[in-house]
Amino acid sequence: MRQTISACLVVYNEEKIIQHCLENLKDVVDEIVVVHDGPCTDKTLDICRQYTNKIFIRHRIGCSEPHRPFSFEISTGDWVLWIDADEVLSQELRKNIKDLVEDSDVDLYYFIWPYTNGVRPLSISIEHPYRACLARRCKLYHYGLPHEPLRTYGNIKKVPFIMEHRPTYNNFTWNKFRTKWLPWTYIHAKWIWKDPNEIPCYGVKDKNSLLLHLERFRHRPLLKIPEKFIYHLAYQIYKGMWKIGIVGLKITLLGAINKATFLYYVYKYRPKKKK
Repeated sequence: MRQTISACLVVYNEEKIIQHCLENLKDVVDEIVVVHDGPCTDKTLDICRQYTNKIFIRHRIGCSEPHRPFSFEISTGDWVLWIDADEVLSQELRKNIKDLVEDSDVDLYYFIWPYTNGVRPLSISIEHPYRACLARRCKLYHYGLPHEPLRTYGNIKKVPFIMEHRPTYNNFTWNKFRTKWLPWTYIHAKWIWKDPNEIPCYGVKDKNSLLLHLERFRHRPLLKIPEKFIYHLAYQIYKGMWKIGIVGLKITLLGAINKATFLYYVYKYRPKKKK
């Protein structure tokens, strides 16, 4: 029997870009699930209704991942495609995605996800970053924490097909770091201290694994700041970010600062001990 695909999107007021994404998906997936992060104040959902009746409005969180487990629960496809409103499948990926899901030896695919400045890809000359995007639903699991990826209990494969990221702005500026990255980092750190029972999950067989995952961040976060900062710098430089010049070094520095800031926030918002 042919394997089916559910595209799962979490969006927030995306009327300027959502139609391009949905047009790109409509002929290659079997179902589109849209979850809106809080009340919608533009025409995003009106546009979505032209493509799907699986539209859900949930409470406002400020990031997408805590809504992902819900989107997976109400999807019906054999496979889940994780995609955002500012992303589209490349033509090559559109042609091959139905063949990919017929491979019984693979349970999670990573696609190339190039950095972009909102106009063009920035990572042509370096090792492309990959992102987990397509998972067999019966074997996937996900911790509904900010910035958490898709995971699987099965087999993983990286394929040279591109998930095109097309934001309408340059994400790698100091202003975006201040107005977008830092608020997300703040939210992420607050979630690290939530009770594991309050964190939405999908497919997690043992909640102790979630607690162990949280403890990786909770345990002595201040002491980890230098290590994470230096590791990120070294890894990105080793990967070749210097090849794209000042922009690559700026992306590398912003990423390292973000890692350090996250750990600082984890420390700052730790529960206070009762006297």
